[in-house]
Amino acid sequence: MALIRRIRTTGVSVIWIEHIVHALLATVDRIVVLAGGAFIADDRPAAAISHPKVTEIYMGIPAGE
Repeated sequence: MALIRRIRTTGVSVIWIEHIVHALLATVDRIVVLAGGAFIADDRPAAAISHPKVTEIYMGIPAGE
């Protein structure tokens, strides 16, 4: 994570594919979430992980609960 932060300070964008969400939340400005190859969220980290489709697909929490 420290290396990614250093790279970002140079103005370079980083595409990082990760399943350990806590690592992403501590490092990134934006998260794009895919499911079955389709975009389901593209937002700031807190907003992306609380998106109804994300919580439904990845956490098993039905949308609207």
